[in-house]
Amino acid sequence: MGRFDGDCSANRLTRGWQALGDIRPHMLDFLENHDEVRFCSPDYAGTASASADESAGATTALLYERAPLAVAALLTEGPFMLYFGQEIGITASESENCRTSIFNWSSPAELCSLWNYVHRTPASAKEQTQPAGVSAGTGLDGSQEKCLEMFREILSLARKLSDSPMFDLCYCQSSGFDNGRHFAFLRGRTLVFCNFGADDAMLDLVIPPAAAELNGVKESPVRIDCRAFGIEVLELPAR
Repeated sequence: MGRFDGDCSANRLTRGWQALGDIRPHMLDFLENHDEVRFCSPDYAGTASASADESAGATTALLYERAPLAVAALLTEGPFMLYFGQEIGITASESENCRTSIFNWSSPAELCSLWNYVHRTPASAKEQTQPAGVSAGTGLDGSQEKCLEMFREILSLARKLSDSPMFDLCYCQSSGFDNGRHFAFLRGRTLVFCNFGADDAMLDLVIPPAAAELNGVKESPVRIDCRAFGIEVLELPAR
């Protein structure tokens, strides 16, 4: 489970974007693709119940995917790829290897629910009005809708910040900031704090002079109160 069991450190994110250099705006960012284990599958962040409960993946995403998604979608100027039902917590429960095939013999149950949600297909609809493999139904449940809204909010913010300068704030932090579990950056005047840890984060975040000058914000410390595995997004006052 990588970040969720202590195998990885959040400070690798800084080394990652620095290594890209001037090609960074041209790199595609993603959390999932056809070669990767699905984020919400039992082999990564999910649980064994994902195979029996269609909404288990959405519940997992709401718990654990917010911080990784914020970094992937908001940190750099490059495009972000949303893969094949990721926005409702696909678990690949139909697959033996926790991956979703790109071929048409794969029909994840969650995608059927998403299709019905998008097209608002009533339960009484006739099968011939829908694609093969999609049964009539009411669409997404509450957890899946909340998961979809989380993705909408973060991806909408990504569009808003697409031309804003980025400044990694991790190097100048001290008391209360865990370099292995916390990650913070500015995009313009928008501060994004990501907590990859299982404990709530409460600290004063330092805004260094260089960040204040580049991003047009005040140098005053910013109070962070972020729940476990969550994010905090703040609009900072202009200088």
